Amino acid sequence: LVRNKMEQSEAMEQFIILGKSGKSKALEQIIKQVLIHPQIFGFSELLGLPNVQALKGTSSEKHLLTLELFAYGNYMEYKKNKSKYIQLGDKETKKLKMLSIIDIASNMKAVPYKYLQEQLDEKNVREMEDLIITCIYQSLLMGKIDHKLQQFQVDGTFGRDVLPEKIPTLVENFEKWHKRSANMESKLTKIVDGIVAHNVKEQKRKAQLEAKKEEVMNKILTDQKKKSSGDTGGIDLSKYSKPARGKHHFQLIVDCIFFCFNDKQWV
Repeated sequence: LVRNKMEQSEAMEQFIILGKSGKSKALEQIIKQVLIHPQIFGFSELLGLPNVQALKGTSSEKHLLTLELFAYGNYMEYKKNKSKYIQLGDKETKKLKMLSIIDIASNMKAVPYKYLQEQLDEKNVREMEDLIITCIYQSLLMGKIDHKLQQFQVDGTFGRDVLPEKIPTLVENFEKWHKRSANMESKLTKIVDGIVAHNVKEQKRKAQLEAKKEEVMNKILTDQKKKSSGDTGGIDLSKYSKPARGKHHFQLIVDCIFFCFNDKQWV
């Protein structure tokens, strides 16, 4: 879609240059060429030229209205009031139908074939699918044709021109979206900070646990050496009814103590 925007901008540039100095008849020809140009699907730049807007109320007004139709309207608008616009040939009609597909797809996640056929006045399903495929090929539409469900699954669309009076609403919606995004970012930052703090605390606790385990092991080893050498260090050994049972017994004692400490029961 980005590539399509760039190609369109380059294609439109030559018409903008001509339009800045063109008069009514010359502008009529420029508008006709723009309407059939295969890479141009946005018309706001041309519509914004003072020379083009000056066509209102003149014999060339139909060309201006037709340009506005391609910028903001759809095929059904043209069909209901053909006398308001210039006569469209096959190329212009096809392009207007493609713009109508983009317009419909931008407001729906899944577009039923039946609805599309009604809006495009297209009785032949195959021809309608060809229009959709052309839109996809020209990067105006992203999605998947579902033959089984008879619908088009929409993933994305080319952005059409926006009526000037709708721009404030779009800006307002964007500001609301930006505010929601900022709030979400703040909440996510707090969650991440909490996780980081918890990890730091957990690492510190584990380090303390290992240090305590090492301390206990060293103490037990020291006590066992004293017992074997007869140095009780003032400790009454008579209360120990059973002698030490070797390395396995020693490790068992350490593991039990370690477990108690790890379970926060060690004092």
